[in-house]
Amino acid sequence: MAEKQRYDKALECGLYAQMLCDPQYAEWRPSQFAEHLEIATTTIYAWDKKIDWEMVKSERRKRFARPTMEVDLALFRQAKKGDVQAIRTWYERFDFWTPTQRIQQENKISDIEIEEAIRNLVERKRAAESGNPGEPSALPDPGAGVGKPGGEPTSQTDRAPTDPPAG
Repeated sequence: MAEKQRYDKALECGLYAQMLCDPQYAEWRPSQFAEHLEIATTTIYAWDKKIDWEMVKSERRKRFARPTMEVDLALFRQAKKGDVQAIRTWYERFDFWTPTQRIQQENKISDIEIEEAIRNLVERKRAAESGNPGEPSALPDPGAGVGKPGGEPTSQTDRAPTDPPAG
C-alpha cells in the first residue's frame, strides 16, 4: 500500500511539474495547486525543491510563445500610436535599450585632486607639529573657496555668495 502511495505522489509531482509549464496555471499560488491536487501545501513546497526548474523554464518558453507574441503585438500597436511608455518598453525588449540617467558630476573630485589634497594636509600637519614659522599653516584659509586643493573654487556653485562671478 505504501508503495502505491509513493507511486501516486510521484505521478502527482509529475502532474504538478506539467501544470507549472502550462499558461493556464501561470498565476496559481502553491495553495491553489495543493487544493487542485488534493495534497498539503507543504508537499508543494517539498516538490519545489525537487523540480527541474531549467526544464520548467524551457517548457514554459515553448508553451508561452503564442501568448508572448500576442503581448508583443499589443505592445507594438500601442507604440505605433505614440504611447511613450510602450515605445520605451519596445526598445528595452527588442533592442536591449536601457534609459540613461543624468548624473551631475559637478562636485566630483578626481583621484589626483584627492591625492594632492591629502599630500597638502600631511605637509601642513607636519609643519604645524614641527613649529616652523616659515611653513604653511596646518589649517586651510577659511576665506578660500572649496573644491580644489589649495582652496580654489571648482565651479560657480562653489563660490561664496559675496564672490564676484567667474569670468
